[in-house]
Parts: sequence; structure tokens; C-alpha cells
Amino acid sequence: MPIFLIVIISLLSLTSHSNTIEAAHEARSITVEYYETSKTGKVFVRGCSHCNQSIYDFNVPPIISIDGKNISLKNFIKSPVRNRLGTIIIDQLTNTVLRINF
Repeated sequence: MPIFLIVIISLLSLTSHSNTIEAAHEARSITVEYYETSKTGKVFVRGCSHCNQSIYDFNVPPIISIDGKNISLKNFIKSPVRNRLGTIIIDQLTNTVLRINF
């Protein structure tokens, strides 16, 4: 009986983890558009040899980090950093952007 209980607990812990599979891709240029009305947006990537597409969507604003410091999406869109070398982290299952690092 104790072995059966251990197996059940192990299976429950495996299924409780998120089903997100992340992939990081460097891009020569990253531009973000945000649509306030729908709270969604698009990330345009250029110069990314490993990206599957040139436009990625997001339904939740991605975490944006510049030199290790997180900034809000609104501040990022206003900043001059918009078109510089960066890394996008995408959820490979949904092809949505989770984070952007510069």
C-alpha cells in the first residue's frame, strides 16, 4: 500500500507542472505593437534565423527586461530601445511571446 501511495503522489506532482515549453531566440530587431482595446499585441522580429515566423502574438503582456531590469510594456513602447538586438522567449506550444530581453 505505501508504494502505491508514493506512485500516486509522484504522478500528481508531474501533472501539476505547467505545460509550457519555452524557446529563446535572438533577433537583430524586435518591435512591439500593443492594442489597448483588446489588451493583445504583436512582436515583430527581424534577423532571427531560428524563429519559425516573423510575427508572434501575445494575449498577456510579456515581461520585458532591459539590462536585467523589468520595465512596463507602456514604458517600453515609449522608449528608444524598440528596434535593437534582443531575445524573445516564446511558448512553443502556443507560439506566444512570454518575455523579451535586451
